[in-house]
Amino acid sequence: MEASPLSIRGTEVIVERASEIPKDEVDSDLPVIIVSNLPDDADEDYLEMFFENKRKFGDVGVASVQLEGKSAIITFTDPNGTY
Repeated sequence: MEASPLSIRGTEVIVERASEIPKDEVDSDLPVIIVSNLPDDADEDYLEMFFENKRKFGDVGVASVQLEGKSAIITFTDPNGTY
């Protein structure tokens, strides 16, 4: 079964698990995703609230959001979670 596309503010985004991010950029013990093709009006606070939405993603917590242009590195709080 293929995953449904993910849209943020009407823009289809690309979500990838980050396995090769330098350790000095994120805490490697926590799950990390990279979200790209973000809309221009997506800020760090909005992305944190979006990915902490329990209806969409279950009981996950966001440890940090690093916005870099139209991409973001999102680190979650639970090292044992499924992301």
